[in-house]
Formats: sequence, structure tokens, C-alpha cells
Amino acid sequence: MKIHESYLEILDGFYEPITDYAKARAYQRGQIVWAYPVYPLVAERIYGLKMKTEDDDHEDFRLHSFSIKRVKHLRDFRELKRGRPIKDLKLGTDEYLLVMKAKKRPAIFWNKVIMRWADGTEADYSLLIPIFGIDKEYQDTIFKTACFDYKESFYIPACNDYTTKDGAAHFEKTQIFPMKYIEPFGGNLNPVPGVLLNEMVMWVFYKHWCDFWNCCVNDEDKKDEQDIRDIIREELVKKVGSN
Repeated sequence: MKIHESYLEILDGFYEPITDYAKARAYQRGQIVWAYPVYPLVAERIYGLKMKTEDDDHEDFRLHSFSIKRVKHLRDFRELKRGRPIKDLKLGTDEYLLVMKAKKRPAIFWNKVIMRWADGTEADYSLLIPIFGIDKEYQDTIFKTACFDYKESFYIPACNDYTTKDGAAHFEKTQIFPMKYIEPFGGNLNPVPGVLLNEMVMWVFYKHWCDFWNCCVNDEDKKDEQDIRDIIREELVKKVGSN
């Protein structure tokens, strides 16, 4: 059997459909959503901006200036054109402009976070674990991820109903993201209102998550985590090795 087929069998199908549109948009822990998370580069880039003065030549300034588009709606991401200029950042003396890439990708919804500001306003954010695809030629990486050899990632298998590509949820890239910019992930092949990790997967996912963040409360929790890994790894080796 292939790795993803074996994993789906071991973990009771792995996924669970959400068939109600209202429930899909209520968002719950373990639900897969579309988002635009950033992924920091190995070496972040800091962009220096030339600010306009009365002495600047107009044409020269045009080549060094930028403009910014305020993001108000989800559609702003869809309409954003590559290379859109940026302006009026109003950076303070102790502030810097860091440039990082963001890509529309699936992510695991973990929690809703309400940010409260000193002026009394509030904003709803989501805590997300981004999912990064793994190309089929990297079978060794896929197998090691499925066997929990990488503490920072959790295998998200391909499934004919929802996605044809293997991936991994990366704990070290966990981030908050505005709730108003996420959408339910409904699958690519047989779309449904929403897709959720099933109860068994969420239990395993939570144990692995706790191990990564070193929040296992006692030795028994740590033993449970190791036992889970050993059982799944053993079953996976049996099934994949049977080809």
C-alpha cells in the first residue's frame, strides 16, 4: 500500500466532512481552512524606503517611492496584483519594514483569539498551523513525517475525496491570522462545505502538538505520546513494506 493510503486506514479515514454550511463557517478546532499565512525566510529582508522631499527630482522619486493598498475584505487578496507599490507607512524611529512572503494555503484552525486594544476596540483572530505540500518524489520525507521523525511537523495525507497532495502541518510556523480573511476548505475533488480532522487524528495531533511545545503536563502524557508514535510507525511499516 502507498503511504497515504496506509495512513488513512490506520487513522480511520483521517478526515471528516462538515456537511452544513453554517457549521463550516463557525470554525472549530481541527478544521482545515484556507488562509494567507506568511512564512519567514531564512534571512528576512528589510526594505529601505526613500521619503519624498522638496529637493527630489520627480522622475527619480517615482522610481524609489511606493504606495500601499489597505486590506478591508477577503477579495482584496484575490485582486492584489503582483508588484503593487507601497506608500505612507508612517514608520516610527524604532520601527522597520520587514518583507515576507504570504501564500494562500490550507491550514489547521486551532483556536479563536480576541485581541482587545486600549481604546476599547476588539478584533477576532485565528490561531493557525499552516500546511505545506510535499512533492511525491520526496517519499523518504513523507515516510519520516508520517512516522513522527520530525518533531515540528504532522503528516497530512493525500485523500481522493479532498486533496491529491501530501502535506505537513508545521507547528513552528503557527501564527495568528484575522478571522475575516479565512475561508472553509471544502476539498478539491468532491467539495463539501468543510473538512475536519477526525476525533482519532485530533487526539494524536494534540499529543504531538504538546510534545513540540513542551507542554506535556507529566511523564504519563509523554509516555502516551511515545506509545502513539510507536504504534502508528509499526503499523505503517507493516503496510507500506508489504508492497
